[in-house]
Amino acid sequence: MKQSDLYREYARVIDMCEPHRESGIHPNDCVIHNDHRLSGVPYFNNEPANWKFAIAIVEGKPVFEGDVLYHYLEPKGCRVVSLHEKGLVAFSFESNTNDFVYVKNLSWNPPAPPRKTITINGNEYPAPDNSDSWFGVNINGKFFSYKNSMDAVDVTNALLSLLEDKK
Repeated sequence: MKQSDLYREYARVIDMCEPHRESGIHPNDCVIHNDHRLSGVPYFNNEPANWKFAIAIVEGKPVFEGDVLYHYLEPKGCRVVSLHEKGLVAFSFESNTNDFVYVKNLSWNPPAPPRKTITINGNEYPAPDNSDSWFGVNINGKFFSYKNSMDAVDVTNALLSLLEDKK
């Protein structure tokens, strides 16, 4: 990268940060020089390799090459490799390949594990979670626990409705 390339990258960063200015993102937040965030106007008068520029902004934070982000299909995360025209190229820890990823589908937080459900009369309800909770459904002495009372009440009412419909 030449010195003139550094100015072009900084101009790209300014454009990238513009829509996020109201949320407090400043172009200097998106530039690292010698492993430190930029604190003033950049003077690109030293080694170009000492400069890093954010390649995206996700959830109000700048994303740099090498950062680990999460995609709803990548619970193990993916390492950001490079900027692409409409998104990022990221290395998937799941498939060990580089894949294109839209920035809008990324998060700094891993996706929540899918919630298990049961179907009663065509409606989905939370499955018992076998927690040590007092909330639950007791069927023939077998206790199925739930983390909160609302889930337990909903499942109990659905089971009662099912049984009453069969009378």
